[in-house]
Amino acid sequence: MEHNYLLENEKPEFDTRITAWLNSQSDIPWGKIPYPVALCHNGKLYREVIAQGLGEYVSLTAFLRSIGLENMLSSRASLHQYGAVFATPETCAAYKNPQALTV
Repeated sequence: MEHNYLLENEKPEFDTRITAWLNSQSDIPWGKIPYPVALCHNGKLYREVIAQGLGEYVSLTAFLRSIGLENMLSSRASLHQYGAVFATPETCAAYKNPQALTV
């Protein structure tokens, strides 16, 4: 999975767990359909992860849910190029309209 930080936004405490999990994943050497996922902290998108194929996307979203994060978008929504935006339940409650999020 490709992943990188967006600008110099503050990183949340849970980011170290995400980094460790991402580093433990093996790279797929061939291209598949990309599934871009954003991570949000304090109303700002701070990191993106590009899952390669549906299998990686399902693994990624299951992991993010397992550490207590929630997808802020409905199943038919997108934000910028992201099909999912994960954040803490508190951030999800504070930002009912994901269009208000910034990078």
